[in-house]
Amino acid sequence: MTMYHLLLRLLFTPSKYLTTLFVGVFFLQSTHAQGFIRFYPESTEAIQLREIPGGYNLVNREAPGMFWTYFETDIDGRQNAPPQQFPTNSGDFYLHPLQNGDFLATDYQYDDTVVVVRRQDPSGSLLWEYHFSLGESNEAVVDAVGGVQVRESNNGDLYLKGHFEDEFDLTIDAFVFKLNAEGQFIWSDTINSPEFFPQYAPYIDVNPLEDNGVLILYVAYNNTSTQLDDYNTITRKDAFGQDLAEFEVPFFYYSYGRTYTGALPDGRIFQFIADPFPNGPYTNIRLRTYDNNGAVLTEANITNLFQSALDDDPALSVSYPLLTQDGHFVLPLSTQQTAPKNIIAKITPEGQVLWQQELLPLSNKSTLFQQGKEFSDGTIGFIGLWSPITEPANRLMFVKLGPDGNIFPYNLTGIAARDENENCFVDTLEPGLPGWILEINAEQETWFTTTDPNGEYNLQADTGVYNLHLTAPGYLWEVCDNPQTVEILFNPDITDYVRNFSVEALADCPFMQVDIASPYLLAGTDNTYFVQFCNLGTSAATDVVVSIEPNPVLEFVSASIPHSISNGLLEFHVGEVAAGDCGHFSILFSAADDPDLYGQSVCVTAHIRPDSICLPGFGGWSGAILEARGICDGDSIRFELRNIGHGISTPSLEYIIADDHVIMYQGQLPAIQPNDVLTFSAAATGASRRFSAEQEPHVPASVMPSIQVEGCPTEGAENSKGVAIQTPNQTGSPFSDTECLILFNGGQAPTLSADPVGVTSQHLIEVATEIEYLIQFQVENPVHQVVVVDTVPAYLDLSTFAAGPSSHPYTWNIGSDGALYFYLQDAENGLQEGFVQFAIKPKSATPEGTVITNQAALYFDQLEPELTNTVFHTIGTDTVSATLSPVIHPIETLRIWPNPASEYTLVTLPFVPKAGSVLLLRNALGQLLRETPVSTTVVRIFRGNLPAGLYWLECREKGKLVGTGKVVWK
Repeated sequence: MTMYHLLLRLLFTPSKYLTTLFVGVFFLQSTHAQGFIRFYPESTEAIQLREIPGGYNLVNREAPGMFWTYFETDIDGRQNAPPQQFPTNSGDFYLHPLQNGDFLATDYQYDDTVVVVRRQDPSGSLLWEYHFSLGESNEAVVDAVGGVQVRESNNGDLYLKGHFEDEFDLTIDAFVFKLNAEGQFIWSDTINSPEFFPQYAPYIDVNPLEDNGVLILYVAYNNTSTQLDDYNTITRKDAFGQDLAEFEVPFFYYSYGRTYTGALPDGRIFQFIADPFPNGPYTNIRLRTYDNNGAVLTEANITNLFQSALDDDPALSVSYPLLTQDGHFVLPLSTQQTAPKNIIAKITPEGQVLWQQELLPLSNKSTLFQQGKEFSDGTIGFIGLWSPITEPANRLMFVKLGPDGNIFPYNLTGIAARDENENCFVDTLEPGLPGWILEINAEQETWFTTTDPNGEYNLQADTGVYNLHLTAPGYLWEVCDNPQTVEILFNPDITDYVRNFSVEALADCPFMQVDIASPYLLAGTDNTYFVQFCNLGTSAATDVVVSIEPNPVLEFVSASIPHSISNGLLEFHVGEVAAGDCGHFSILFSAADDPDLYGQSVCVTAHIRPDSICLPGFGGWSGAILEARGICDGDSIRFELRNIGHGISTPSLEYIIADDHVIMYQGQLPAIQPNDVLTFSAAATGASRRFSAEQEPHVPASVMPSIQVEGCPTEGAENSKGVAIQTPNQTGSPFSDTECLILFNGGQAPTLSADPVGVTSQHLIEVATEIEYLIQFQVENPVHQVVVVDTVPAYLDLSTFAAGPSSHPYTWNIGSDGALYFYLQDAENGLQEGFVQFAIKPKSATPEGTVITNQAALYFDQLEPELTNTVFHTIGTDTVSATLSPVIHPIETLRIWPNPASEYTLVTLPFVPKAGSVLLLRNALGQLLRETPVSTTVVRIFRGNLPAGLYWLECREKGKLVGTGKVVWK
C-alpha cells in the first residue's frame, strides 16, 4: 500500500490581512519506513520501544492508573489495535517489560528482607520465580522511581538494582544482582554508603555492555554541602561480576531515572556530565571519554555545540543519548525557553556534528524523550511524552528518523510566479509571489503551507499522491493549472518533484482592505485603537485615505500619523501602498466617564479609499454593493441602505429589523439604483435595533450588511446595553471594518475575547460567522519577548485563518498540530502591555449545537505559561439572522395590563387570532420560557416563579410574527 506524509511550513493564510511572516519548517507525522512523528493516547510514562516483525511494539503507563499497557503498530507507526493492559494478577509487583514481550514483576517481601522476581509471559503465565535475600538484619528502601529497577542486556541477562537499610550501622546501601534469562543467579554486589552519608539513598545505575559486562555508576550525596560530586564512581565488571576498573568521576547527567554512561565499541568508557549544583545540573553539558584507569581521553561541550541552534537558551537538556552501532551518539536536545525548541542530532564521541534535525511539531510544547532504539534497517526511533500547552494530559509520542536524520526522503518544491507574458508558464525572471497559500490534500487529510519571500515553497514528503491547490489573496488573480497533482513513487534516484504555479493578473488595479481593533474600552481614560491596511491588488494604490467614523461616546485625542477632519470623519492620508504591502497606525480616543453608559456597546468604523472594484462583471456580479449605516436621530433610529456600486441591485433580496433579539420587521428589498439610498425608521424605545440584509450576490470579498444601533435613549425607558457585540457588525462594504467594544469602568479585562460574543447564554452564532479572537497581555515588568499560543479548536477551519492587527509588530506561524503561534519582541524597550488579533471561521460541516471552546497560553521570556480565560460559541440558527420570510407583514403592538405586573397580566390582541396562534414569552436574552396557545383576543399570562425583570411577548401565526409587546414583572 502506498502511504504518505510530509514536512510543511505553515504560515500565512489568505485573508484581508497581510503581515510580516515568520518562515519556519514543520514536520507532520509521516508514514512508510523512512520516518514519521506520531502521537497516541494519554500516558504518564513511555517504558519501552522494540522492533517486531512488520512493525513496532510500544509499552507505556496510561493515566490515571498505574497499570502498564502495550500495543503494536505497523512499519509506519500506525496503531493496529487499542492498547492492552498487562495482566493484573501480579498483585503489588512492579512490572518491567522485556524485549521479547515477557515482563518481570518485582517486589520486596518477607518484611522487606527479600527481593522477589517473577518472569511472566504476556498472558500472565508464570515462567519462573527467584528470591534474593538482602540479609536478616537489612530492610529494603523503596526508590522514588519504583522499587527494584531492572536493566536488560542485549543477550537477555537481567540486572536488578535497589537499596536497603543496614540495621547494623543504620546506613542506606545499594545492591546489584544479575540473573540470566532463565532466572539463574550469576553474581551480586553490595555498595556501602560512605560514612558522611547515612541518611538518604545514594544513586546507582547499571549499564549493560556488549561484552556481557556492566558499568555501575554510583553517586553519594554529601549532607554538608550542595555538591553532588563528593563520592561518584564508575565500576566496570566483566560478565561474572569481577572488577575490571574503578575510578572517580564528576557529577553525572541525569534524566528520568537514567544516567548516561557506557562503553564505546573501541573500549573507551563514556559519560555525559554537567556542572554540579548550584550552577546546574542542566548547564554546561559535556561528553567525556575515559580509559579503564579513569584518565580523560576526550571532552566535547554539548552546550556549546548546539546553543546557536537552540537560540542560546541556557536551559539546554539532553534526553536519552542513543549509542548507535557505528559508535556515534544520537541526542534528543531541547530548551525550556518561552517557545521551546527540540532537535535531534548525531555526533561523534569527539564532538563532531554529523547531522541535526529540528522537530518543529514538538516545539512550543512540553516534550520528554524516554527511550531510543536503533532498528535493523538503520533507522532510529525515540518514544516519550508530549503535551499540548492547554491540555494537562501527556500523549505518548513516537519519532522515527532515517539514518541521515531525515524523516522524509523526497522534496515537493516549486514557485508561484506572476505570469507577465500570459502564457500560463513560469518563465525565467518572472517575479515570485510571496505569502500565497498552498493547500495540500492526500488521502482525506489536508495541510497548508505558504510561499516564501521569493515565491517558492519546499516540502519534504514521502511516497503518495498529492493534490496541490494555490489560493490567491484577492479576486484580481487567476491561477493557471490549479489544482495540480503529483505522485511520488519509491525511487532513490529521484528526490525532487517540481510543481510551479503561473498566476495571471486579471486587471492592473489595487484592492484595499482595512481593519481596526482595540483590546478594551475603559471609561474616563484614553484608549488606543490600532488600524491596519493592506493592498491585496495587482498594482500600487495611490492617494490612499483611511477615514474613521468615531462614536459620540469617544473624543479624539491624538494619532501616530497626521490627520485631517472632513464631514465629521477623521481622515488619514497614507499615500501610496504597493501591491502586497501593508501599513498601520494608532489613534487615541478618550472615553466618556458617564455611569449611564457603563456596559454599553461602542462602535467605531474604518473605511479605506480607493474603494472601487475594477472588474465590472466578475463572477456574474451585477456591479451593485449594498452598504448599511445606522443613525440615532432624536427619538427615532434611522437605517440607511445605500448602493455604493455601479450596477442596479438584484430585487427581492431579504432584510430584517430586529428589536434586541426579536425580529420586528422583515421583507424584500426593491432594486436599488447606484448611489440611491433606502431609509428605514423606527421609534427609539431604548431597545437595541439591528438592520440586516442580504448582500448583492458575487460581490468580491463581500459580507452581509448588519448594523446595530445601541444607546439611542428615550426618556423614561431603560436602554438595552451590550447587545451589539453579540452579533457581527459590518457595513457590507469590502472596504470597511467596524469594531464594537463594551464600555467598562474598571476591573480586569479578559485576556481572551471574541467578536461576536454570540446570542443568549449559549453564545449562538451561525456556522458561516467569522470569529475575531483578541488575545491581550499585561505584565508588571517589561519583558523582551511574548509568545502567544492558541491551540485552535478542531471545529475551526484553519484555511480561513486571517492574521489581524496588533499592538506591536509580530511574526506568526501555524504548527503542524494546528496551534497558532504569535511572536512579539522588543529587545530595546521591552513589552509590558499589548494584544494580537486574528479571525477564523467554523468548518462549514460543523453540526448545529456544537460548542466551540477556545483558550490561549501566554509566554513571557523564560517564565512559565499563563493561560487566558476561556470563551465559547454554540453553532445554531436561533439568532436575529435566522431564516427570513419573503413576505412583509404588519406587526401589531400587543396591549398588556397591568404592566408592571406582580402575579399575572392580561394580553389583548388587536386582531382575531387564527387557528394555531401562540403567545411566546422570552427573557431579556431572547430565550424561550413559555408557549401559550391563543384562541381569543384576551389571554391571561401568569408569572409563575419567574424573577423580576423585563420580558418579551410575541404572537405568532403558524410561525409568522404578527404582534409584539413587553411586560415587566415587579
